[in-house]
Amino acid sequence: MAFLFNDDLVRLHVLAASDGQSAQRLKMRVVMAVRRYAARLVCRAVDAGEAFEILSKKTREIARRARITAMMSGYFGRVKVECGVYPFPDCDYADMRLARGDYRAVRVSIGKGAGHNWWCVLYPELCAVEQSVAEVLMGSGSVEFYSSIAQFFENLLSVVGL
Repeated sequence: MAFLFNDDLVRLHVLAASDGQSAQRLKMRVVMAVRRYAARLVCRAVDAGEAFEILSKKTREIARRARITAMMSGYFGRVKVECGVYPFPDCDYADMRLARGDYRAVRVSIGKGAGHNWWCVLYPELCAVEQSVAEVLMGSGSVEFYSSIAQFFENLLSVVGL
């Protein structure tokens, strides 16, 4: 088993509003939207320090995307995005182990952030498997389709600054 160290990576951490089924589904939608955008931001970073700096400068845009995703899912409560250093427990991730400790992370809290959380390693990109795809393959999820109407509203909301 390989070990990853605190200074070599940046995590994405999303906390659901509650453990309810709808809150958990919303969390996964926010995860996918934020992860896709953040991955594009850091794809050319030379190290975790540069990746974290890029993400820190784009916190407002990350938050905007998370809020739009939440609103498109029918949630109009608080969505907070912060970049910082946060404590994480030991965790096995694929064939690697991440030791308990403080890690740089983009943290998204939906509502009070009191529900089950989700995380991945954003830099270097180790969030490659889409959770929704994995759920469908395991038989516990549903297929979601792209909506040009939803894309239209996302673009419209970005023009008006939401």
